[in-house]
Amino acid sequence: MKLASSGAASVRLPCVVIQQQEIDVITADQIKPKEKGKSDFFSWQLYRWAKKRPEAMKIWSSTWNCVSGIDAEKTVLYIGFERDGDWIHARQLRNLCLHGSNLDCWAYGPCHDTRNWVDITDQFWERYFEIGVCAIHGDYAHNWSNGIDTRTCRYCGKTETKQIKPVTTEVWVAV
Repeated sequence: MKLASSGAASVRLPCVVIQQQEIDVITADQIKPKEKGKSDFFSWQLYRWAKKRPEAMKIWSSTWNCVSGIDAEKTVLYIGFERDGDWIHARQLRNLCLHGSNLDCWAYGPCHDTRNWVDITDQFWERYFEIGVCAIHGDYAHNWSNGIDTRTCRYCGKTETKQIKPVTTEVWVAV
């Protein structure tokens, strides 16, 4: 997987320096947060997973979710490894990265529609090194830098503008 494509010897990404080369495996040291036990640009839980399961760093966009079963319209990211054909040993990435989650993984087979899971390993890791935890949790992981009427995520660059909207509520009053 190519994480950088400029002509420089190395590329400075937020919180990490990756040498320009073909990288076959993401290592725990590449995604280690600065403070033990605390996520920052990188997820502490994903770092723990990489230390415990270095062979299980492949990412899939799956058609399986535990709420509605097989649903191609609501894909979910899983991290793990392939085994025995259509079997994938993995963990839902967003759930793995919740603070305090265990590092268990489960076996998903043909009944979980694994034939239609799409390997997005290269795209995911490239995005993760660009925007950090925002690649996993989206709008739930921003690290906001607040201005007077705007705020910008330090990780992904998303900007929001403050708007004040009046709220009307209907109440029942005793007579």
